[in-house]
Amino acid sequence: MPSRDQVRAVLTVAGLACLVAAAWVLHLAAGLAVAGVCLLVVEYLAAPASEQDSSPKRR
Repeated sequence: MPSRDQVRAVLTVAGLACLVAAAWVLHLAAGLAVAGVCLLVVEYLAAPASEQDSSPKRR
């Protein structure tokens, strides 16, 4: 049985793939632009939490 995190990851990627497909049908340039943005989103979501918090720490 897949874990909740695995299901969430698959649904996220599937949703982004649907957005890319819809933009691709609209126009080639739109599809490429949305694909690039979706890849950046997936990269951000896949990064460990310590890398996502890039704000400087105050002492």
